[in-house]
Amino acid sequence: YALVYRPFHIIVRFAPEQTVFYTDTQNRLHEILVQSDPLEASVIFDNVTDPKPAIKQLDFSGENVAITSVSETSKISDLKIHLRQKPDSPDDRTYDLVTVLNGLQLPERLWNRIDPKKKLGELKQTFRSEVTLSLQEPLTTKVLDGIYPNITRVDVQKLSLEMNTLKLNATGVLELAPEGWPVGDLDMVVHGWQETLAIAQQSELLSENNAAAITMALQFLSGGNQSQIRVPLSFKRGRIFIGPIPIARAPILSKPETSLSSQ
Repeated sequence: YALVYRPFHIIVRFAPEQTVFYTDTQNRLHEILVQSDPLEASVIFDNVTDPKPAIKQLDFSGENVAITSVSETSKISDLKIHLRQKPDSPDDRTYDLVTVLNGLQLPERLWNRIDPKKKLGELKQTFRSEVTLSLQEPLTTKVLDGIYPNITRVDVQKLSLEMNTLKLNATGVLELAPEGWPVGDLDMVVHGWQETLAIAQQSELLSENNAAAITMALQFLSGGNQSQIRVPLSFKRGRIFIGPIPIARAPILSKPETSLSSQ
């Protein structure tokens, strides 16, 4: 419903179950089932007379959220998302985004692959991110039709993940390449790496030989600091690097410009 005295402010309370369809950066259609009680949203528009008004602020919250995609379910005990146009920005294409996920549980099949012998116990995860997004154009209600502007830059003020004794914190700036992948650097600090490595060995996620090699590498990165290590992550050429060593493919965060120009 809309507030009578503020018609540009819409408040929504969703049904306990929602089926959501969305397209990814490759224009592939996906379907997810979202279950929660309650699940609420609040949206403030810039100009309600515009047929596709710009979104000035969006708040989204839920408790005991279950998200099912391709028969795999992730659960979040407390979900909060806050998005707003940056008030001191010279344009209307820059947004502050805060995301908080408490009590995050991985899909059971994935967790069984990580801990097949059930030695890790219950995994308690908390994720929080505070970023500033620069977009090609303002965010509008076109997103309801699956049309959203590309991201051009991500300023990461805080990116944190806590998993039992392991704590990760990262900051940095990423630009988006024409291909859609990020380019730039993140400075990541890892706390509790020794305890996490010991647990990985105990659960037989790592063999003795691999654990010994990884321990030597992490000790080198730690510079003798037994409680934390600093890991520089570089994003370039579609991959993520630690120093000169590629460790993973970089995610595609925006639609490639070639596909945009052909639309």
